[in-house]
Amino acid sequence: MNLKKTEEIGKFSCLNNKKLIYISGAIVYLRQKRTNSENSKIKKKTDDLYTKSKIVSEKILLKLSKI
Repeated sequence: MNLKKTEEIGKFSCLNNKKLIYISGAIVYLRQKRTNSENSKIKKKTDDLYTKSKIVSEKILLKLSKI
């Protein structure tokens, strides 16, 4: 459900030319103890469902931002 809503909000932002600030937390980044940005590398795999949903959400929003 959260993934679907994240995608819907992302599409709404794109269609209405609005900025979207999405904070997923350091848990999705390879280097969790450093300062990260939208350009930082994201983990590719995890067994934790919460982390996995955040990673997928990041990918969805990054893809939409390139449209």
